[in-house]
Amino acid sequence: MHETKSQFEATGILQALCAITKTCDSDFVNEIMVVLPLLLDRLTSWERKSVMLNRFRTKLIGRLAMRILKCNRDDERVDDLVDMLLTALGHSDSGIRMSAAKGIARVASQVSASLRIQIVEALVDQLHENISLHQVPEGFLTDMNSDMFQSIIVDQLDSVDVYAVSDSVWHGVFLAIAECTRRALIPNQVLCRIMYWVHRGLLFEIPRGTGSAGSNVRDACCYVLWAMARVRDVKTLESFAHSIARRLITVSTLDRESTIRRAASAAFQEWVGRTSLMPHGIHILERTDFTAVGIRRRAYTVSAPSVAEYIFYRRSLLNHLQSRCLVHWDADIRNLAAVAIQKIVALEPACLDSIVQTQVPSLNTMDRDRVHGALQCLGALGPLMSNCNDLQATITATVQIAPSLFSAPGGGLILEAACRVIAAVAGRTDTSQTMPLLRCAASRPEDRIHEVLSDAIQAMNQSSVVDRFCTRLLNDWVQCSPNEQRSGALALGRVGDLHLARRLELLCRIMKGEQEADIETRRNAVSSLAALAKHCPKDASRIVNALLLGLADRTIDQRGDVGSWVRMQTLDCLPKGLEFVSNSEILPCVCEALSAILVERIDSLRCKASEVFREIASKYRVPAHDKVQKALDAPSTVYRDGNTAFHKVMPLLAEECYRRAMLPILTMTIGSPPDSALRDAGHALVKWMQTTDAPTMESVFLDLKIHAEQHIANNRVFIPVLQTIAHLLEYDVLPAKTKT
Repeated sequence: MHETKSQFEATGILQALCAITKTCDSDFVNEIMVVLPLLLDRLTSWERKSVMLNRFRTKLIGRLAMRILKCNRDDERVDDLVDMLLTALGHSDSGIRMSAAKGIARVASQVSASLRIQIVEALVDQLHENISLHQVPEGFLTDMNSDMFQSIIVDQLDSVDVYAVSDSVWHGVFLAIAECTRRALIPNQVLCRIMYWVHRGLLFEIPRGTGSAGSNVRDACCYVLWAMARVRDVKTLESFAHSIARRLITVSTLDRESTIRRAASAAFQEWVGRTSLMPHGIHILERTDFTAVGIRRRAYTVSAPSVAEYIFYRRSLLNHLQSRCLVHWDADIRNLAAVAIQKIVALEPACLDSIVQTQVPSLNTMDRDRVHGALQCLGALGPLMSNCNDLQATITATVQIAPSLFSAPGGGLILEAACRVIAAVAGRTDTSQTMPLLRCAASRPEDRIHEVLSDAIQAMNQSSVVDRFCTRLLNDWVQCSPNEQRSGALALGRVGDLHLARRLELLCRIMKGEQEADIETRRNAVSSLAALAKHCPKDASRIVNALLLGLADRTIDQRGDVGSWVRMQTLDCLPKGLEFVSNSEILPCVCEALSAILVERIDSLRCKASEVFREIASKYRVPAHDKVQKALDAPSTVYRDGNTAFHKVMPLLAEECYRRAMLPILTMTIGSPPDSALRDAGHALVKWMQTTDAPTMESVFLDLKIHAEQHIANNRVFIPVLQTIAHLLEYDVLPAKTKT
């Protein structure tokens, strides 16, 4: 083997040796033992880099040790082989670690009791490598009985810094402990220490780059507890049961990974079924079963609060949410933790003040994750706060957050959360110092920040801060940056009755194109216009006319059809504006604009337009009412399928009022790049034209001709019209006069 340069040949040799040691007689293996250890020690550098070679090497070591023990239980060669297996527990490959763990457990099952204790202690000793001894609780490293188990030591171990330890070593060690536990090989004098480390391992997580390491360690710890419930007697486990119950429930509901949550749930189920020591075990299982904890959001927002209904588990869940989840590296975990805390606090309002007093000081730190988590928590608890001191402390600490955090990476998350806090406590405390924070949020490019900023402004619309914010926006609109215009256009619909006439004038000018604005500003202006309708109903017709301009927005840039954002927003807001319109003359214009959207290429727009048009047709007498109702009699989801949607709405082309609006958009759809658009829209038009009467067919061709003549210099419009006509001619669709 040492002479070969082929990795495949070396792998084959080791695999053959593994088979020999598994099946051959122990005496035969004992004869070749002089050579095999030498072979294992002399792997070359390239052989040590091969995962497959190392996997077979580890397997061979374990089998050699077993064969030797069958011949002589006191053979000293076993010590060297066990050392190799202990070293393999820290290998970077999890398969090798698993093989080493199984090998150690098998060896431990064959040796004397004293040597077995040494093996288990050697495993446990690897866990506190690279951990400062002053962090380890006093007396913890010595043997102790199970009745000496103390929860305070668990809390002390939870605060131990494990950043320098190897997650591979911890994973391998806990796998080996689990395998030994499954075979009932753990001595009682070491059991207590193992349980302490298992508690710590269930929370093991080390941030690494953009992620973290340690999920495999937590999984192995769940395996240890699962195995322990199966082999240990109830009396031995009694002193650990309550602490294990709290820790397993915490992990099964609040761990980041679904596999770990499910593993912890399985371990808890095993303890409930085999020991009956878990408080409220059956009832908790119903809320934390395999399905319930599978989805992270459900685990945090449903399972954890439902378990917290039991006082026994409530405090441990709250402590974990505050100490770990709110400072987690993953922003999604911090967000969900805030929601979970809100729901748990609703069960016990008395703990609200202590949580607020814990989180407010966190806002003075420079830790981005900690500040964001505290803001999310305070924002979620804001509606529950009634103590004036808590409210004022919250808003004061929020406005005093270091400005450098807002411009640092992830600063958008902090600004968003800060605006949520303001929105949550506004109206019940002084918010006069929030102007700098509002202006900072207004200058950010993120849409989600603009949305929560508008919510905060709406919550403070009786404050002088909002009056100053709105006045500055209206006076200096032209000088505002694009980001400020986007956020401002959205905020103008949330400031109540302030400066109604000026706000309406500015928003209408934006929609008419008289005031230069980008597509995001136009989209937000649509939302604000709809909100203004209830404040100035006498101008509702003007507002609806401005909204109709949004349905005609066909802006295209390097991002594609960005005008569709405005059209979709208009479809969402149009019914709100129509509620206050008393002039029936505007209704035909609305129906024509909606009919054009029904032949759009974008399926989501067609679906939304069908909903809005159907709603309007059910309230008002629209033109060609019967045909409209027949065209819209299917569920909205049907209009996502172009093959069905276009066939449903083509009969509306027979009505002149709808045809004028639909044909220009239909030609654009037929002429759009995807072949599916031509197949669906084009074939639907051909089929309808083949069945319609001659005068209607002539009108369609005449309208196509007029539309082409009007846009002969615009290839974006002219070419799709020619493509539509060519498609009709291809199927011999011609007016009768032309055929003769």
